[in-house]
Amino acid sequence: MDQFSGQAITPTTHKCRQTGTTPMSALKNSTNAKPQQEFTVQKPSSRQRNRLKPTLRPTTTTPRAQKNEENSTLRPKSSVGAYDINSKVSRRKKREKSVEGASSNITDVEIPSEVTPSKSPRLEDSSPNFLNSLLESKQKEREGTRATGSPAVNHENLNKASPPLEEPSTWSTLISQRDQSYTPQADDIEEIPWAVTELPPTESDDDALERSRTRQSFLSLAITKEEGEDDEEAGVQDGEEEDDPEEKFREERQRQLREAAKSLLFEPDSFKNEDYDTDLEEDFHEEPEPKLDEAGVSVYLGECKVEGVDPAPFVVNHLQGTVFTMRHRYLGMRALLPFARAMQKNTTVEYLNLSDNHLDSEGSEAIAEMMRDNCYVTRLDVSHNLMGTPGARAFASMLETNYTLKVLCLKANHLTDKDAQLIAEGLKNNVTLTDLDLSCNDFGEMAGVHLGKGLAANDGLVYLDLGWNAIRAKGVLEIANALKVNTSLETLDLSKNSINLPGCQAVLRALKLNQGLKILDLSHNHITSEGARKLSLGLKKNETLEALLLNGNRIGDVGVLALLKVIGSGNTGVKVLGLQDIPLPVPVLHKCVEIQATKGVHILRLDVDGRRKFRPPSHVSVMVDQFIAENVSRFLSTLFHLDEDKKGVVSSEAIIKALLDLGIDMSKEELETALLHVGGMHRQSIPYLPLLDGLAVLQDKAL
Repeated sequence: MDQFSGQAITPTTHKCRQTGTTPMSALKNSTNAKPQQEFTVQKPSSRQRNRLKPTLRPTTTTPRAQKNEENSTLRPKSSVGAYDINSKVSRRKKREKSVEGASSNITDVEIPSEVTPSKSPRLEDSSPNFLNSLLESKQKEREGTRATGSPAVNHENLNKASPPLEEPSTWSTLISQRDQSYTPQADDIEEIPWAVTELPPTESDDDALERSRTRQSFLSLAITKEEGEDDEEAGVQDGEEEDDPEEKFREERQRQLREAAKSLLFEPDSFKNEDYDTDLEEDFHEEPEPKLDEAGVSVYLGECKVEGVDPAPFVVNHLQGTVFTMRHRYLGMRALLPFARAMQKNTTVEYLNLSDNHLDSEGSEAIAEMMRDNCYVTRLDVSHNLMGTPGARAFASMLETNYTLKVLCLKANHLTDKDAQLIAEGLKNNVTLTDLDLSCNDFGEMAGVHLGKGLAANDGLVYLDLGWNAIRAKGVLEIANALKVNTSLETLDLSKNSINLPGCQAVLRALKLNQGLKILDLSHNHITSEGARKLSLGLKKNETLEALLLNGNRIGDVGVLALLKVIGSGNTGVKVLGLQDIPLPVPVLHKCVEIQATKGVHILRLDVDGRRKFRPPSHVSVMVDQFIAENVSRFLSTLFHLDEDKKGVVSSEAIIKALLDLGIDMSKEELETALLHVGGMHRQSIPYLPLLDGLAVLQDKAL
């Protein structure tokens, strides 16, 4: 049954409703039918009604709103779902299609009586009479607009009742037939804008800026007005004795607000102040600046972690000092690498002592590589290790690039003649190294040849120790020839080698020409009385040599007397003559005492019974005496430099400093105790030449 007409629905009618078509019987019956009521397609939405509101108020209607109303009146409504509301193009095409054939069949359409009226203001009437009247009114409005310049609004059809709705399928057919029966003129139809999905125009940046300026100007005018009113009120209230506290608080509050507004209006740069705080800022704690790791402790700890070894507390605690002494530790390669890399960054250590640590070739290469980058270490001691040829090559290369190292000790590293050649090449290109200790190695004759050539080309060495080697013959000759041209070397230690008569003859010729050598140590060689005579001839032609040490040589009475004769003549500058470990008869001893008393020359000798003249009072003094006897040349060289006035005296503090610089294995407190036992502590003038016989000489009242 049909819910509107109450008639039975046939299968044909049901199928037509599903497909959206009209049965043939309905079309036939509708040709002679008359329209019963006005109708519309559907009730307008809230958004459509809002857009049509201006048409209901003729007094405030704008031209744009009137145009939208006219277009909405002309546009026929279709059933819900007949087009896609999200596609604007499809909607416009359907509107144009419906307008093209709207004049032919509209009179033949039968309007069903079951349709309920609608109150839609968009389409007041769908009958032919309504459309004709609508077109006429539209034409009149345009004529009035052309005449007066403003559109005329017709509100008569807005209040008419709309025809009732019908099923969407039937009404789609009716509307299409009605549109086909109407053919509007080209002048009567304008482009209908589709405003359902249009968004309101957004405010541009210029409009926002203009509105902000306008608001700012009004605010400034208001402030000025309030200030004037406040001035007037203040003038009126001058005669009053008392003011209301609430009124004062209100005025003060207004004054503060005005000042704040003025600061915003007339101080635009105030927000650029660095002290200005916003809610976007956060209070970040200032991170402390990283401390400069001058000692390289952090590097050492990090490298230990990389190598997988435990950090040595001794290294961590002593890297920050100026003297780093780590002896007899027997460091392995894994433990040495972190230390070497830390020393590359270290800027505090000046004296580095790594003696007797079993450093092999790889360890020596690591230390040499470290010295390439470190420019703060001035004294380096790597003695009593296992350097070998690779280590010697690394150190020789380092000497060519390092210009801060002054003291280098390579003692007892099993260096050979080939290694001496490498070191000699490094000396040729170095001018900053002053002290070089190559003693106690495996140097032979050819080592002397190579080192002699390097010494001849070097102008920086002051101290060279070649003791405890096997340099002889051609090696001694080459070194002696280097002394003829070298003027910087002051101390040369050739003790405990194999120097004999040919070597003494070479030294004789060198002494005649050399004017820089001050200390020459030829102790414990193969020098005989004839060799001593040759040396005495060289002393006659030399005025700069101050110490000649011949301890332990078999020069005999003839050789000693020849030397004493030259020294007693006063034609030489010798101040110290070493004759220890040489048996002397009584006449020769008396001659030594006479020259020592008259010429001021200190002769190192034994007593009549073959013992030392002074016995040390304590075991501490014995240790000091033994160290001085083993390092006579070095001790003398240090004291000569400390004695700037050349008076032959130094203070007790200078003696302690000299012994510590030479590397004595004693503390400062122990040295002070040794001097205290002999009465030499806290003395400012101590003759240092007699100290070569031992500290016990200080007990003599004459000193």
